[in-house]
Amino acid sequence: MTRPSPQDWIALATAPHQLIAEIWQRVLEDEGVTVRLEAADAVSFLGVSPFPCRIMVRRGDYQAAKAALNDIMAGASLAEEMPQDEPPSAP
Repeated sequence: MTRPSPQDWIALATAPHQLIAEIWQRVLEDEGVTVRLEAADAVSFLGVSPFPCRIMVRRGDYQAAKAALNDIMAGASLAEEMPQDEPPSAP
């Protein structure tokens, strides 16, 4: 398998920070999409970056990656809308 050139990578989305970007990366990789974080956005020598972080995919994986990310975001929206159970009241 040949290594993708820099021109083969395109931005799929921008996560609000590095931790979310890494979660999206893992989920997309589980879907079989080759993903990398934009190196300039993830400053590892300073720890986890609190700044927006771009998710990069190979050009040929863009449509599949976009569909998978939309599914992730739809699931997150549904989870936020679900009513939370009230904790049992103390006696």
